[in-house]
Amino acid sequence: MKYPKVIFIIFFIFSFSVSPCYSEQVTITPQNSDLLVRFLLDIHDESSDKDYLSTLREWSSLLEKYNAKQKLTKNEMKVYLFMVHIAYQRALSHSIEKISKEIVRKFEAQPGLFLSEMKVSPFLLESACNGLKGHFLTFGEDIDRTSFITKHEPIFIRELGPDLGNRCVSIINGNL
Repeated sequence: MKYPKVIFIIFFIFSFSVSPCYSEQVTITPQNSDLLVRFLLDIHDESSDKDYLSTLREWSSLLEKYNAKQKLTKNEMKVYLFMVHIAYQRALSHSIEKISKEIVRKFEAQPGLFLSEMKVSPFLLESACNGLKGHFLTFGEDIDRTSFITKHEPIFIRELGPDLGNRCVSIINGNL
């Protein structure tokens, strides 16, 4: 594997830039680390479509693994939200649809953990909040979104603080 420590480095750099005391290491297999970095940086052998399709299957399988879990550990939540971020940054439509289907369930099962990971790594906020918004645009009615926001807005503001909390609620509401 070419990138076994890169996920930790990426999290460290992003987190250090906003929170100098953040020092938690994300544990992930070297193979999965390599996969996430390849998708984040769009590194693949363009001469081999078979290799790219294989990588795409690996990515989908890893995403399904996280989507299938009822609850995630703190480490798994970091990786899941990073995968959400990669999917939105790379505009991976097949992954965004899968994320949109499951992300509200992930949030509602563990809102404190979900939001605490966004707070310590704010670069994840926009993608995660867009994922939540995508759920309502793709799988829910607007009334569901309204009731979700009414129910959870105080939690967003309490856990993320007023600036980030209101920003996320605005994204989910479709105002940003």
